[in-house]
Amino acid sequence: MRLFKPNVPKMKARKNVNGLIRLLGDRDAEIREASARALGELGFPRVIGPLCRALTDPEWTVRISVVEALAMTEDPKGIEALVEMLKDAIPAVAQSAAKALVKYGPLAMNSVARILTEREAHAREYAIRALGQIADERVIPALSVVLDDAEPSVRITLATTLGEIGEARALPVLCQLLQDPSPAVVQATITAIEQVGLPANPQEQAIYAVAKRDWVRAVVLGAASVEPLTQALKSTDEEVRREAARSLGLIGDPAAIRPLMEAMQDERWFVREMSALALGRIKDPSVMEVLIGALRDPGAGAREAAAKALGEIGDPRAISPLINVFRNEEYYLKDDEYYVCEAASDALTKFGMRAVEPMIAALKDSRSTARHYIARALDKTGVPQDDLMAQAWYTVMRGNWDEVPKFGAHAIEPLIAALGDDDHRTRRTAAETLGKLEELSGGARAVPALCETLRDRKVDVRRAAAEVLVKFGQPAVDSLIYALNDEEPGARQMAAWALGQIGDPWCLGPLCDALRDQDAGVALAAAEALDILGVPDEPEILSWYAVARQDWDGAVSLGDIALDPLCRSLMDANPDVRWSAARALGAIGNPRAADALRNLLSDDVPYVREAIAHALGKIIVTPPESLDGEAPDEEVEDNETLAPAHSAGEDTP
Repeated sequence: MRLFKPNVPKMKARKNVNGLIRLLGDRDAEIREASARALGELGFPRVIGPLCRALTDPEWTVRISVVEALAMTEDPKGIEALVEMLKDAIPAVAQSAAKALVKYGPLAMNSVARILTEREAHAREYAIRALGQIADERVIPALSVVLDDAEPSVRITLATTLGEIGEARALPVLCQLLQDPSPAVVQATITAIEQVGLPANPQEQAIYAVAKRDWVRAVVLGAASVEPLTQALKSTDEEVRREAARSLGLIGDPAAIRPLMEAMQDERWFVREMSALALGRIKDPSVMEVLIGALRDPGAGAREAAAKALGEIGDPRAISPLINVFRNEEYYLKDDEYYVCEAASDALTKFGMRAVEPMIAALKDSRSTARHYIARALDKTGVPQDDLMAQAWYTVMRGNWDEVPKFGAHAIEPLIAALGDDDHRTRRTAAETLGKLEELSGGARAVPALCETLRDRKVDVRRAAAEVLVKFGQPAVDSLIYALNDEEPGARQMAAWALGQIGDPWCLGPLCDALRDQDAGVALAAAEALDILGVPDEPEILSWYAVARQDWDGAVSLGDIALDPLCRSLMDANPDVRWSAARALGAIGNPRAADALRNLLSDDVPYVREAIAHALGKIIVTPPESLDGEAPDEEVEDNETLAPAHSAGEDTP
């Protein structure tokens, strides 16, 4: 154990350099600190080496004392050692080293500048601060090395240091920092420039205006702002990218075309939107492909901007893609994006008469949305008055139905197209309008479309089409007969009704076949048509006719010949029909109906099951010899009325 501490002040007074050097290795940190300061104050050249070696002391407080001691000596031999201390992990030590190096002035500049490319970011920051305090004209060029430093904190330190230097020579370097991708670096640079003084050079003014987000000033500076605005398109701030694109469009310099085309791939839709609008203002045909592609952009705002831009440029290549905004599934827009359709419609109007023919052709599209917006554009461009076909198309698709008949045969094709509209009211009115044309004889080509309309999901549309087919008369018969085999019951039913109204005897056979249709509505329509044409006096046809008419007494009166239509009626969806068919089969009493009746013993409707059981009982208990004779009086009385005495679906008590 040490009894007495070394007396460092006394050793310093005696200039006991050797003793003080030995104390740099003392186990007591305070002794090492005191001896280091004493050696620095003595300042003998031979203390530099020991002090440099002492910079590796494990105690950071000792290292600070050694750094300060070397600074006191002002011996250039200590510069390299002090430069290495800029890398010290303890900020206080590195800061002391930077402060010490400043005392050496220009002598230390090259050595400190070397640290600017070292790996340790904090060492680079302290080196920048140290260089900033050295009065040497070489400092600013040396500092420009870190303009592209990977660490934003280093670039912020550079900006702050250049501001503290306060010389106009620093403006070019600061202007480069203004285009830094990091907002924090840009803000620090703006503060530094305000310390140095605003630039007078137009290019530097433009860079400063963009960095300050003074977009109005940037636009006023014109071409000088193109380069900094182009750089701003790469900013990490999405708002900066959007405003940069907007400003480039207002300037309208072709030099911005390529950067704006690249910005059309930005992750933010509003940046793509502004870029598209900017390209439209520049009006260069070379951007057509990019803008046409943007009509498929996932962002509705970007699609709207692309449509507007294409209209501004006015290149005819855009007409078809703009029309396709309304027509194709790939482009078809949701209702809440109507403004995209409006933008495309407005853009088409800017092409004038060049777009009329393609738009007229596009009016054949089946979507009411497409026709609406194309007609909206035609409202402004106009339709050639001497082109009756175009006028007819426009009139039909605009829904001016009262004016359509005056176009005669020219209106048939557009009316046929309107039969495929997605609005059922338009389909119905188109069919009705076809019936008003005086030149029906020339409209036979509408028959297939009208027959197809018989399949419409809306009954009023089917009825309107059938009524027009009746007006066509004989030319429609073959197509209507073919429609009797359509897979849609509604189409078969209307075809049967129309054939009855036409009244051509050629229809008699197909209508008789239609009595066997599995759909009761179709069979009834065929029966009603035969009422007009005349029902053939053939027992089999009469039996199917009676069942189709639900004339159960008439079916029973025909006897066994009515078994097949009655048995099939057991499968009808209407429980009242099944009940009546079962009662009729019981009244006829032929055992051949037993299997069909047994299949319905599990019917969901109680009163149908009861009728089935009753019919089976009558068939089974009736003696075979009485099957060909007359039914007993009791049975006749029991079956005088075959219609159910209760409502469909009502349980029998």
